[in-house]
Amino acid sequence: MSTNLSANELFNVNGIVAVITGGGTGSPPTYEPNSTPLTTPGIGLMMAKALAANGAHRIYIVGRRPEVLHSAAKSINPETVIPLPGDVTSRESLLSIAKHVETETGYINLLICNAGIMGPKPLKAAPGCAAPSVAEYAAHALETPMADFTNTYTVNNTAAQIQFLAEPFHRMFFLDNLAINYPHAEHERVPVSWLFIYAGAVPLGILIAWALVLRPGTHKAHVTILGWFISMILTMFITDVIKNAVGRPRPDLIARCKPAPGTPAHQLVTFDVCTETNHHVLHDGWRSFPSGHSSFSFSGLGYLALFIAGQCHVYRPRADLARVLLALAPLLGAALIAISRCEDYRHDVYDVSVGSVLGMAVAHYTYRRYYPALRNRGCAEPFPNPADEKGWGKVKGDEESLRNAEEFELSDLEEGDEEGRMLNGRR
Repeated sequence: MSTNLSANELFNVNGIVAVITGGGTGSPPTYEPNSTPLTTPGIGLMMAKALAANGAHRIYIVGRRPEVLHSAAKSINPETVIPLPGDVTSRESLLSIAKHVETETGYINLLICNAGIMGPKPLKAAPGCAAPSVAEYAAHALETPMADFTNTYTVNNTAAQIQFLAEPFHRMFFLDNLAINYPHAEHERVPVSWLFIYAGAVPLGILIAWALVLRPGTHKAHVTILGWFISMILTMFITDVIKNAVGRPRPDLIARCKPAPGTPAHQLVTFDVCTETNHHVLHDGWRSFPSGHSSFSFSGLGYLALFIAGQCHVYRPRADLARVLLALAPLLGAALIAISRCEDYRHDVYDVSVGSVLGMAVAHYTYRRYYPALRNRGCAEPFPNPADEKGWGKVKGDEESLRNAEEFELSDLEEGDEEGRMLNGRR
């Protein structure tokens, strides 16, 4: 199949149908309460203009203020740019917008989730005053309730769901099912914001610090950090796809749902009986399997554990216990995060176990793409870059040669290790 790789073809948007949330605004942001959706200043409008200028067939711009949307459409091309007033945090509004697009075109080629909120409010200097010191800024950040950070993530995450034209599967349920009658924890032991810190920022920071301090070489630092990013992204993608496809109720589903009075307890019902108005709280109740916290934590921290194990040669005979414990520390942290999901009644043991295995499996697969097995003598060094010595392109046999290298043996003990020499002499 022939492929045109010219820039004009690679970035061609001619004839496409696009939807841009927050696509009509060009005004700077204002800091309002976190529950009020704002938009990234000007970016949505700029994207709508760029798509129209480059031949897009239809561009739907979504926003809360009809007058702003109509003004934006008129300023570009009313025949191409279609204003759709709506609220991205409202399920009913999203369904109405999706129905409108489906009726007119039946499909979209591009969805740009640009709408969201700004927050929490940063510390800013008053006019004419000196900028705040580092200590003042830190004190302000520490005084900001963690719920403000979580709410910002929740609204923006809800607004960015790829479930724009299709919601995830919702299993039917019984109100008297004890397995889904646990209380809904308003405050999680490990909220999403801290999950990204524990399982994301911490291992990434360690890898970057290792690269800066030890200077292992460009290729080794590159593949190590690249592997970590691939592990995280791949895990999040697989987890979300499975969550939406399976639609398993969480243990706290009934508390989230708030069934309407009179709903029969011994009869299968759908989510239509729910009275909860918060779209995210309600529909996230059908995203129990597998546990995203578990898969994410074992993907990030599990990859770090594999990397430390390889660098410390933990499978070398008589490796000191300190190295082994150092390699196991990230796994212990991941396990504690996974266990917290059962304590919050967000998942059961089955969800957590499968999520943990999924995250660790992706981490191991990604790590082994760049590094030999941990029992390999050369486990501390990544596979060589074929482009360095053999020209651009992968050369068959590079990875296989390292994979087939000898494993650690008892003879690998230091020469001064008397017990090692005795063991070798018995052979």
